[in-house]
Order: sequence, then C-alpha cells, then structure tokens
Amino acid sequence: MCQCRVQGLTAVKYVVALAAALVALTPGLARAQSCVTDFEGATGTVKNGDTICQEAVGKKCVFPLSVCVNQPAAEGGTCTPQTLKKKVRASGHCGPVGKVNVKPSGTDAVCGSQANVSVRLKKKGKKEGKCVVKAKGGTSLAKITLLCEPAGSGMCPATTTTTTTVGPGSTTTTTMCAGGCACGTPTPTRLSFTTGIGSGNCGTVQLSNGSTNKNLACSGLYTGGGGNTVPLPYSVPDMGNSLTGITNCACTALTLTNLTSADTGSNRNCTSVGCLFGPPLPIPNAASTPTSVCVINVVATDASGTADCASGASHISLPLTSELYLNGDLFPNAPGIQVCPVCNKSCNAGTNMNGPCNIDGDCPGGGAGSCAGGTVCHGGTNAGMACTPADSATLGTTNSFPTSQDCPPPTGNFIGGLPIGHGPGALTVPHGVPATLDVAAGTLTAQSAVNNQRAGGA
Repeated sequence: MCQCRVQGLTAVKYVVALAAALVALTPGLARAQSCVTDFEGATGTVKNGDTICQEAVGKKCVFPLSVCVNQPAAEGGTCTPQTLKKKVRASGHCGPVGKVNVKPSGTDAVCGSQANVSVRLKKKGKKEGKCVVKAKGGTSLAKITLLCEPAGSGMCPATTTTTTTVGPGSTTTTTMCAGGCACGTPTPTRLSFTTGIGSGNCGTVQLSNGSTNKNLACSGLYTGGGGNTVPLPYSVPDMGNSLTGITNCACTALTLTNLTSADTGSNRNCTSVGCLFGPPLPIPNAASTPTSVCVINVVATDASGTADCASGASHISLPLTSELYLNGDLFPNAPGIQVCPVCNKSCNAGTNMNGPCNIDGDCPGGGAGSCAGGTVCHGGTNAGMACTPADSATLGTTNSFPTSQDCPPPTGNFIGGLPIGHGPGALTVPHGVPATLDVAAGTLTAQSAVNNQRAGGA
C-alpha cells in the first residue's frame, strides 16, 4: 500500500533564454514569486495538482496529511510571503479532513499538525475511492487528489519521475517511491516484535554538570533514584513476543496500532490495555533475599508507533504497569534465587530434591543425571503443572530463569503496581531491529533488544 506522490508526468522545462528575454522586457517579472500553500504527506511535500495513491487495507486508505502556508514554490527557492491571520483549514468529502489545518503566524512559513484522512473504496471494496482536498492560504490555493485503490490491484503508479531543466547543463531528476506497499507480498497487516538480548551500552546517566555518572547496559532494567542498594541492572527476559497492527503502509513507512487478545488469540502477545508483556520478570536481591520481587508486566496504554521495512527502524510506544509480588526465594535449597516460579526440570536426588533445576549442578549432592523429568512449574499457583519456558535459562547470574506465564506467582504475595517505561512512562524500542523486516503470511517479523527500561525515580 505505497503512498506515492504523482506529479509532473511529463518533463517540465524552463527555457532560460526565453525567460531572460521576458525579464528584460518586463522588469516586474524579476521579483520573487508569492509563497504558496501546500500539503505534507507521508513521503514529503504534496503540491497543488499532485495525486497521492494508496492500496487499501480493510477497504479503506488512511492518508497522513498536514497543511503548510507561505512555502517556497520550489525546494530551496525564495518567495514573497503573505500576511495571514485566519486559520487555514482543508476541505473535501472525506473525513476527518477538517482536522488538517494550520494557524498562521503572520508571514512565517508554518505547517499544522498531521492528521489522518480516510478514503473508502466503493462498491463493497471493489472500486476505487477518490477525494479532492483543498486548502487556501491568502490567495494561494492547493488542491490535491487522494486515490484509494483495491489491495493488490497494482493501480498505483510503479514509479513517478519528475525531470526539471533549469538551465543549460543543469537538470534535476526526482524519482518517487515504488508503487504498492513496498514491504513484501502479501501486504503486511501486522508487525511481530520479539525481544532479544542486547550487548554493550545503550545510553548514559548524566549529572547536572554534564559528566557521565553511569553507562546503561543494553537489555538492562534500572530502578531507583541513584542510592539503590539492589544490584543493577536486572536481566530483562528475552523471547517475549508482541503483535501490533499495521494501519498504513506508505512505500516502506508503516503506521502501527494496538491489537486485542481477540485479534491475536492470546493475552500474552496482544498490545492493548490489560495484555501481558513478556514472561515474568524476576528481580532478585542478593543483598536482601526476602525483598526480592517477581514482576508481571501488563500493558497500561494501547500500543502505537512507526516502523520502516527498508531501514529496519522501529519506534513502539507501549506504556506498562509492573505488578509486584514480594516472593523472596521460593526455593532456598536451590542454588541462586528463584523469586518467580520457574519452568524447568526437577532434581531427583541431593539437597534440592524435587526442586527446580536446569543442569545437574543445580542438584547439590545429586550427581550425574539428577536433573531429570518433565518440565513443570516450580512454585506459584500452578506448581507441578506442565509448562513451556518463555525465556532463556541462561539469563542473569542467580538461576532465576526460565520463567513462563504458565507459572504465575502466588496471588497472596501481590503488593501493588508500578508504572514502568523507557523515558517518561513509555517503552520505546528504537534499537537493534535488523536492516530488513521479513514478511510472511502478512506479518512482518522483527527482533530487537529491549534497552534501557527505567522504573520509578531516575
């Protein structure tokens, strides 16, 4: 569903000799031309007379638009601005086009906030939808056309090339994006995001004098206000999978939205309020084992964001609430601290008899083959029941993994919730996505480390 500017289907040529003659005969033509009104779309400037084409998702197309006033007619050019006082609002028979507006600031070149304009297909989704959008700032009118074509129709131009000759030996050629959604076939409708383990540093904590106080490790969770005695950072579980919907695909640019448990078939990979985010997160405190807590992350606000299937860049805002369970160590006889119920094998011998284990060494005194049997929940409300590990057993240094939402913590140990996020209350994932996103059965798949989460005070 590529959003493409269609302009100048024939080359526009300015003959310098003729222009010079006209200027010589008519000195008034030497003045800078008036500034114009135009639009900004997902792929850049949309000028008067341009057409934007998309292929539909769910029988409609969504065009992100903003209107701009006092803009130069040519990129990098100069113009004479108009003094504008009244709000400039777009109009057209598609909605909500009225939200595309800008409040002028005298003679300044300004653009309004972007708004989404929807154009629906006709004839039950089988025929092209069309909307003409207009905006007038002072004497400058911009009129563009929004075309919505059925998915897979191939009706959007494959390539649009504009060639402008501005003088002898000076030619500029601009090629717009490829037609259709340029993110693979079929057109993707979902982005599947899986957390992985990062390496190195992904940020810093700086003091008021600008010096670096602490490097922030990738995939690390940092809490507290600087005087924290709990060893930091905590290990963030990998293998957590979340699905977001794709509401718009303009060339390689994707607009992301939340999916519900009804959409995904599970509350463990959806991205709406109340969905679970990733496996349980153990926060062991070796300095004070009884204060170790198990965290269940729950989506607090519906997901939103953007991604690019060519560069691999993604920005996903997913505010969370961390539900805290004061568990201490559920298995004191096992090496390390099992603050969350774990999903693994059991010791059949040694001092950790019937306790959790990943290797024979987790069964002190048991010897070879002592870590055996099926994979079950150890601790919590589902103790002894079969489970599937949802993260890697080798995470961290305190034998606190693997965890699984199949093995919830004891309900009686719940002590409350805490907002958590990257920056001011939102989990944003801008790092580590591969350079290309693979599409299969309409779902783009990406993997990234969840970096530099922070809870509570800085």
